[in-house]
Amino acid sequence: MTINIVCDDEPVLDKFGRRVSLCSGISRLLKKRKSVQDNVEEIYDRVRALLGMSDVHDKDLKIRVYKDKPSLHEAFFNIYYRPTNLRAWYIFEYHTIYVSADDLNAGMLAHEMAHAIVDSYFGVKPPIESSEILARYVDTHLYD
Repeated sequence: MTINIVCDDEPVLDKFGRRVSLCSGISRLLKKRKSVQDNVEEIYDRVRALLGMSDVHDKDLKIRVYKDKPSLHEAFFNIYYRPTNLRAWYIFEYHTIYVSADDLNAGMLAHEMAHAIVDSYFGVKPPIESSEILARYVDTHLYD
């Protein structure tokens, strides 16, 4: 399984990497700085462990990173032809997570990753209510 981070702007990608780091404050200074890819893979592994789905055979996952909310909302409109106020989302058919670097944290990314992992684990898209319960569990317990 490969996680592909798609972002057209290096400063936006750097901001994304800082926002999704599981280390914060002094612990970040004490540890060797990780790459954006390492941070994302660390979150992904943590999500799989929390869900008890570490043996899931995953498809490649794509994460599309946008600069800000307007850019993210424009992407949503281009896909669904309607406006949104969502801060992030996952599309099962594209196996893609959509986020804004300006409005993101590790919990939000973990939540969306949980949707991708649950979908892959069951082989079919489960009811949204079931998937949402598991995704909320993940973002609530990410730092336990």
